[in-house]
Amino acid sequence: MHVAERVDTPQVPTTSFGIPMGAHIRAKLKTNIDSKTVAEGFVEARLERPFVISGEVKLPSRTMVYGKASAAQGRFNIHFTRMVLPGGREVPLQGLAYDIEEKKAGIKASRTFTTPAAKQDGKATRIAKDTGQVLVGAIGQGDVPTQVAQRAAQSALTDDNSGGGSAENASYLDKDAEFDIFVEQSL
Repeated sequence: MHVAERVDTPQVPTTSFGIPMGAHIRAKLKTNIDSKTVAEGFVEARLERPFVISGEVKLPSRTMVYGKASAAQGRFNIHFTRMVLPGGREVPLQGLAYDIEEKKAGIKASRTFTTPAAKQDGKATRIAKDTGQVLVGAIGQGDVPTQVAQRAAQSALTDDNSGGGSAENASYLDKDAEFDIFVEQSL
């Protein structure tokens, strides 16, 4: 008969920084981000000066914060999930980027670019494609010049450079942008 024995797991001491939910911690973006590739990696920011409450330093300068971002309507929503203190200690964080100037969640893009829509086929290209359609049907399996003409006509028909899409917008947020991290859970 096997007797199970109870093993107590040691409690990991949790250190409270004394930072309440709702605090605003000033940070500076350390990487450029853009709306097209924002979901592919981490966003990193750094505290350029210590975070102080009532004259007591709660977080030292050079503390790094990391999170993930998404982009919508010219704004970047960044959710921070961890921070690394200058000594290398990692601490979980629940924070949201907060625009200092607009006083709302998310950071307004620094720049926005519109990529023009792909050029539509002109009248001459459409006529050539229509002519190629007729030639493909009319040309048989004959001599070499006939085969070359047939393949050229097929290429003209299958080459689709028209795109026909609409203009695309891309938003960018440049590094060194300053913002607040709204603390969503006490630290």
